[in-house]
Amino acid sequence: MKKILHISLWILVVAGLVTLLSFADKSRGVTSCWKFEVEIERENDFYFIDEDAVKTAIYNLGDSIVGTPLNELDITRIRKEVKTIPAVKDVNVVKSVDGRLTVQVYQRTPIARVLNKDGSSFYLDSEGRAMPLSKKYTAKVPVLYGNIMESAANISVREIRRDEAKASKFLMDDLFDVVKSIETDEFWKAQIESIYVNDNREIELLPRVGNHRIIFGDSQNIDKKLKKLMAFYQETVHAVDLNKYKTINLKYRDQVVCEKHY
Repeated sequence: MKKILHISLWILVVAGLVTLLSFADKSRGVTSCWKFEVEIERENDFYFIDEDAVKTAIYNLGDSIVGTPLNELDITRIRKEVKTIPAVKDVNVVKSVDGRLTVQVYQRTPIARVLNKDGSSFYLDSEGRAMPLSKKYTAKVPVLYGNIMESAANISVREIRRDEAKASKFLMDDLFDVVKSIETDEFWKAQIESIYVNDNREIELLPRVGNHRIIFGDSQNIDKKLKKLMAFYQETVHAVDLNKYKTINLKYRDQVVCEKHY
């Protein structure tokens, strides 16, 4: 008897939940939007996007938001429109049962600024894609310059790696790997100010502390090279003024070769 009552109670609970969910779905269809809000992710302290820019993009669709029944709001269309903003990585559009429309915006993360040899400039983001500069905000990231021929139109590290001809021609995939390694280490992130590509297509690091250039070479064995450089700094910085060095060369296996200013 107790078992039957227990089963009956669960049936009533499930039936009640189904009824509530059904009511919620119906009410969502007839409830008009009374509040339209934008939430922008600020995890990396970048400010490329503001609430006004997102709302302007949505209003440009020509549809009113507040006062429109929730079931008439095309969240797919809204999401696609907001994603056309260059600094937007992803968008979620959420309708709430009580009549709110919330647009959640996630920003792209620049990891370097590229100064192309032709004078153009753009960001390289954390996914290896070109990202246009902003008139509203400038990110404090390492600068890549020198013998760099890639333009924003053909920058995609993923595509470069898929195409053998592009991989042999372009250096952006190599630079991306070096920048990513620097970005994940707090010391190197603070120490490396810019990265230069010389006429021999070799990568050079320019530090904030010390009047020297770090000849990195190619993008092979990045972690080993950075470990060698760290060991050199630790052994040298207390005994010798780093400003005495002109270059610190990491290209050679198991050794660091230095040239001093004369």
